[in-house]
Amino acid sequence: MKINSKFYVAGFVALAMIFSMPLSTFAQQNPVRGEADRTAAENTQAVVLQAKAAAERDVNNDFNASQFQWFTGGTAVVTALSFGGAYLGCRVGEAFVTPPRSDFSLLSYLGMHSEIIDGCLAGWCIGFMGSVYGIYKLGGGVPAERLIGKSPKYVEAYTKTYKRKIGLKRAAIAASGSALLWAFQFRNLF
Repeated sequence: MKINSKFYVAGFVALAMIFSMPLSTFAQQNPVRGEADRTAAENTQAVVLQAKAAAERDVNNDFNASQFQWFTGGTAVVTALSFGGAYLGCRVGEAFVTPPRSDFSLLSYLGMHSEIIDGCLAGWCIGFMGSVYGIYKLGGGVPAERLIGKSPKYVEAYTKTYKRKIGLKRAAIAASGSALLWAFQFRNLF
């Protein structure tokens, strides 16, 4: 049996069609797959934006209800810890100074020994900043009923935003209350 050139041409065309068909199907599916990925990314971004907006709205509502409590309680905590830090700082500063003679006054003693004043200021700063940071990290839990039936991306974005925003608001009101109290105390000193 003799094979002519028509057979080779038909075989080549058949092989070309067999091997080119999967490549053309992949080429046709890529735009569809890319479009689906783009749509999913847009939906995820929309969910995240929606969660952030809802969290900010809820933080404002929740914080307005407890603003006075955080002002008074935060002021008390920050003031107490900063005063404790200042006291400990003074004690540490005193460790580096020789004891005074009995004929010295307290102000001249403090004026001569800046180590005590430096220790007091350093301790106060550590106590103040540490307590404000602690109040920020305390932040508060997210009410669970707001997250029922939501997607994991929504829950993650809502929780992050809620904790960050409520922590910032609570720390700011506690720090401002303590700063106001310290300013009132220093006003009486001078």
